[in-house]
Amino acid sequence: MGLKLLGALDVLAGITIALLIFGIESKFVLIFACYLFVKALFLFGGVSLVDLIVAVLMVYAYLNSLPTLVLSIMTFWLLQKGFISMFT
Repeated sequence: MGLKLLGALDVLAGITIALLIFGIESKFVLIFACYLFVKALFLFGGVSLVDLIVAVLMVYAYLNSLPTLVLSIMTFWLLQKGFISMFT
């Protein structure tokens, strides 16, 4: 149950980054960046290191702008990880 919840939150985080690609900024970006940061600290490992990098880049993307390719890679990473967690 917990893994499916974390997967659903990863999917929502990916959706908020996808909204940034289309120029729709939301405070949810910061909320999900905090979620990923805390999750990365508690579950420290290879995949969590990528979550930590994504969290930092989410805050940077909210404050400044990042190339669409970087945002797309972040979105794809969170969506695929979230869907795999939810459906396995």
